[in-house]
Amino acid sequence: MIKKTSIAKKKVRLEKLAKLVSDAKSERAKNKNTIRDLREDPGLANDLKELLCADLKRVSEIPRAILGPSSSRQRYRELGHYSTSLVTFLFGMWAEFQRQAGIFPSLATRQVERNISKTLRAQDIARYADEHVKPWDGAYNKLKVTRKPFTLQIGGDFHSHFCNPFARRVWHDVNKSLQPNGIRYNGDVVDFPQLSTHRQLPGHFPLSLQDEIDWGVGLFAQDRRANPLADMKLLIGNHDNRLITALADHSPVFSSLDSMNFAELFKLDWLEMGLVCRANFLNPSHRHKKVDIAENWETICDPDGVPLWTTVHGFLCGKDSARKHLTRFMTHGINGHLHDRQMVSGGSYATGVKHWHQAPAMAHPRAIAAGYIAGPIEFNGWSCGFAFVTLYPATGDVQVEWAQVNEEIATFRDRVWRINRSERDQIQEMLQI
Repeated sequence: MIKKTSIAKKKVRLEKLAKLVSDAKSERAKNKNTIRDLREDPGLANDLKELLCADLKRVSEIPRAILGPSSSRQRYRELGHYSTSLVTFLFGMWAEFQRQAGIFPSLATRQVERNISKTLRAQDIARYADEHVKPWDGAYNKLKVTRKPFTLQIGGDFHSHFCNPFARRVWHDVNKSLQPNGIRYNGDVVDFPQLSTHRQLPGHFPLSLQDEIDWGVGLFAQDRRANPLADMKLLIGNHDNRLITALADHSPVFSSLDSMNFAELFKLDWLEMGLVCRANFLNPSHRHKKVDIAENWETICDPDGVPLWTTVHGFLCGKDSARKHLTRFMTHGINGHLHDRQMVSGGSYATGVKHWHQAPAMAHPRAIAAGYIAGPIEFNGWSCGFAFVTLYPATGDVQVEWAQVNEEIATFRDRVWRINRSERDQIQEMLQI
């Protein structure tokens, strides 16, 4: 009985729709010369606009069994009494037709609504950061600057599963043997392609979000065990920032994570490790997000408060990016993010000569470039390695030494490492993802 009733209702709906379509065809035939009439008498435009808007409202109120009412172009082609070419002639864009018919809000209203939405989201992100991220900015500061020389080991752009395993071994060997006073992970320790806005994402998600976080914690823990007294800091880069803004949404998609707390996820208290995160996270747009990331820099001063060294992930791109950073900070320093090694000098009579370095990545260049760069990546100069910096507060001088990691060998000072079979196999597997 129920089945027969359902079939009968469906038949009635189809008959009504067929009549509406037939009537629409008949009305469009009557109005086919409207554009010609309009050209002869432009004064008809306002009256016609009112007729078309009323007709679109009529179409938008016609029910659909599953999808519901619609004022789309395709729906109007089926049931509208005027041609879509007339709509284009009078309104231009279909969205403008819908706005003037009162179906969609005006541009000004939508702009206000978007601004309200972006501001509320920015406030949510800022609240999350204030509770779960910002308290660790500068935490566990073990670096006590005196007039004695001290050392920093600085590497960035590990990109988790794209990290060169050969470079990681060299990194840990240098940390263990030289015991630097500070270790700086200069942004993008993790990759998080799942949270990216890029259309083509590298790696096809070989690791889950939690896997990537665990990878980063493993990196930090290995360094902490080898160098218990080091002042370890993670500078928040653009890839690390992805997780902070995503966690602020408290989406069910993150229910598989061990925690919704950024500091707990990366075990910062257990590692006795701090962050460099100066941003306020009021980033409602992509442009403002870049401004937030640009705030995540650390300047170490000598005992008299004179800036000695700046570490920043990097936010000034394009040609001569290293010189742009030097001009902005006018201290000795280093940036990452661009993956190619540069060194520039500059300064002024007041500051003296300053040297700025742009660091290579700790990720394997060909692996990380696969999703972003067409053709051979060598023309970009992307390379692999990290910096070991000795600072002399008494004189204001710095010495930067590089661990250069090539395809088969790596060098630092008078030491040479050779890639082993396991590392070569891991790289080959990485390049086939």
